[in-house]
Amino acid sequence: MITLSNPGHPVAISLLYGLFLFICTIYNVSGQENPEVVYIRASTEKIAQIVGDHDNETDQPTQNQTLSRYNLWGTDLGIPFQHKNKIYMLFGDVPGSDRDPIAYTEDDDPEDGLDLTFITTPGGDFRPITIPGISQGAFEVPVEGVSVNDVMYVYFSTGHFQQLVLAKSTDDGLTFELVGEISQESFINVSIEQVETDVWPGLPTVEGTGIIIFGSGTYRQSNVKLAFQPVDQIEQKEAIRYFTGLNETKI
Repeated sequence: MITLSNPGHPVAISLLYGLFLFICTIYNVSGQENPEVVYIRASTEKIAQIVGDHDNETDQPTQNQTLSRYNLWGTDLGIPFQHKNKIYMLFGDVPGSDRDPIAYTEDDDPEDGLDLTFITTPGGDFRPITIPGISQGAFEVPVEGVSVNDVMYVYFSTGHFQQLVLAKSTDDGLTFELVGEISQESFINVSIEQVETDVWPGLPTVEGTGIIIFGSGTYRQSNVKLAFQPVDQIEQKEAIRYFTGLNETKI
């Protein structure tokens, strides 16, 4: 069986069995030598450069003209999540300011590029995500977002990837308030999927929506870990139940 801790609910092996095997594959828990990673030519295709005014490869004008429109010539990341029928994207560490923009799109056809609208200040510059009470400098960035009951939640890594906090916005990303710390150990960088619990037999709750959390700890020095949390308890750190291992299971 798989066991989730805090307080420790046994769940059937059907719980994210494939995802567990995926994690095992990535981190090679069998001890076998990892195969060489080889790039296959022409297996990827560039569609568009989405920030800046001129494409660095083609020197043609970009679709979004973010330098002229938002005083944003470059940034990192680009983490998407759905909120109120729009796709929001979280960016991080703009060169020169180390601040973190947020944009949204209603473009449903990325094959011809992606139209982005950035949240702005009254003067028209990009408006950085600002969370009172935490440090927001270089290498302190948003790592995930999720929408619950029309409230936007953003997971933010601070302390130079030493701490993960949760913040929320009730005005669609204009302002944020700090909910609280999530972790200083297991989860510093996270990725989240919402699931309907009645579709996944064996979860600690059998009704409503939950969130499956993949996370890593120390930056580039940690394995991936797994947890579950009822979505209606997203603001309660103690509601997170961490995967603690396999018991009495033949794989």
